[in-house]
Amino acid sequence: NMAMDTIVYIAQIGGKICPHAAMINYLTEQGQTMQAAPLFMFTSGKPLTRNSCLKHLHHALGRIGYDPKNFNTHSFRIGAATSASHAGISTSVIKVLGRWRSDAYRRYTRSHGHTIKVTAAKLANLASTELHMS
Repeated sequence: NMAMDTIVYIAQIGGKICPHAAMINYLTEQGQTMQAAPLFMFTSGKPLTRNSCLKHLHHALGRIGYDPKNFNTHSFRIGAATSASHAGISTSVIKVLGRWRSDAYRRYTRSHGHTIKVTAAKLANLASTELHMS
């Protein structure tokens, strides 16, 4: 598996939850500089790999009562695409932010019960309005 360099842009939005401030704090605590090195590493200096991340994810999920077999590291990308879709973010932006090379992310965006209910109510209201206008 060949390592890939990826440029990730982290927005500085201010406020209590600022991705840029969180990343600066993380890098400061890790003693990292902006040099070419793995972003996420264990205290031993060993890089966090997909497999080690999955191992820790499964362990944590099992401890809180979830079936780890239902989750994978890809679950984070699926969750992000789904959340962005529910927030009304355009599909083209979702594709760029998730670094999706194809439209496969659309298969993964999960429908949220509330979203379906609100959409159904809007459609019913539209149909009702159109009936009154005819």
